Amino acid sequence: MAIPQDTLVPGAYTTFDTTSQTSTLPGNNQSIAIIAQKLSAGTADQNVLIQVFTEGEVIEQAGAGSVAHLMAKVALAANRNVDLFMVYQDDVAGTAATGTLTVTGTATAAGTLVFWVGNERVEVTVTSSDDANTVAGYINTAISNAQNRLPISSTVALGVVTMTARNSGTIGNSIVTAFDDSGVSGITVAVVQLSSGATDPVFQDALDSLSGTDIRHIVSQWSDATNLATLETFLRAESLPIEGRRRLGWAGVSFSNVATVSSLANGVDYERISIAYSRNTNTEKRGKYLEYQVSAAYVATYTRISDPAQPRNTEIVLGMPTPNYSDYLTPTEKQALLENGVTPLVTVGNEIQILRAVSTKTTTNSVQDFNLLDITKQDSLDYVALALETMYRIKYGQKKITDRILANIRSSVLAQLYLIEELEIVRNVAENQDGVIVKEKVGAAPGTVEISVPTRIVDGLHVIDQELILITV
Repeated sequence: MAIPQDTLVPGAYTTFDTTSQTSTLPGNNQSIAIIAQKLSAGTADQNVLIQVFTEGEVIEQAGAGSVAHLMAKVALAANRNVDLFMVYQDDVAGTAATGTLTVTGTATAAGTLVFWVGNERVEVTVTSSDDANTVAGYINTAISNAQNRLPISSTVALGVVTMTARNSGTIGNSIVTAFDDSGVSGITVAVVQLSSGATDPVFQDALDSLSGTDIRHIVSQWSDATNLATLETFLRAESLPIEGRRRLGWAGVSFSNVATVSSLANGVDYERISIAYSRNTNTEKRGKYLEYQVSAAYVATYTRISDPAQPRNTEIVLGMPTPNYSDYLTPTEKQALLENGVTPLVTVGNEIQILRAVSTKTTTNSVQDFNLLDITKQDSLDYVALALETMYRIKYGQKKITDRILANIRSSVLAQLYLIEELEIVRNVAENQDGVIVKEKVGAAPGTVEISVPTRIVDGLHVIDQELILITV
């Protein structure tokens, strides 16, 4: 701050200008907000943004076995340094999904039954001569004992275990279960998957709680077309130039076929939303992430890398179980998914990896357009915009419009671009510098400067086309 113009007292006075030589870049915000339902046992208020650091905090706030808990659990497993926030939603007066486990027969030898709820394994010990009613009671007790990690509760009557989703609404319909009864001779367990859950919290209420915050990545428990459309509308409004809160949205799909998830992505067709796909068969007798866990693990894995332009190809989704071999994606299916704006999660050895992180943006005016296919492209554009806007605020917040200042702004823009080029986020700055134009905007309100910045984002290296030439000498 300069000294007052009317100062009469003799002396030498010094002020410091720390902005004119600003030549640093902002960090890349990797914060994640998970929007998911909590249980009544959770202590947190709904539709309030809360930062969390441990699974234990989420259990206290949302209740063990809640959708919120199970999503946070896999996010923390995928990225131990995740910048994680939660927005919890209460169950509404809806219907909880239900399913059944029907036990028949009598055990002819002792053994162990294995019950899968998503990726959670529950073992049930059976002794010889146990009848169906007894075994059903064992199963019910085993589910009760595992409540802290399961999204279901249960009751038992006459050899039938009735499973009930612990959170009400349609989200319970996405819970998949499987039973391996091969370990006990004479006993058979028939599974009817959970269904008929109805009436959900209002997703928009949770999104509204993010307005005015700087949360970068949003992932919710829902990946259906209706809720993705709600998310898209929110992201578009938040990303308008006047709002300036550029965000990315994330979703995950698992228990659908390639055509169904491709159609889902086509319906979105937006560069700020990415949908991951990991094919699983819900009846497969092995652990598998629930679809909302796929979403959380995917975005947490993506944010392990801070460089917005770096491809996430081969990045391992830590903690995610591999599917059965019959569910592996073929090369043709992988190509179809990418063409339709879906990120394939693929099995490599005993790990799940991101094949290529893409957005759902595949057309412009109904014509195929892959310019913004890679989600890293939009991520990088957002970072460049943030770096320039940050520089403008620091250096030019109290400047007048003069020819000198206009020239100075142009020099500052180029300086920032060269710094970003050193990070290999943009390229060819020198070749395109003549296109950087700074001028007063004609027809706009007084005091408006118009800046044009040609921006060549660095593409990821995705395909290597090699030819081996056989020689004989």
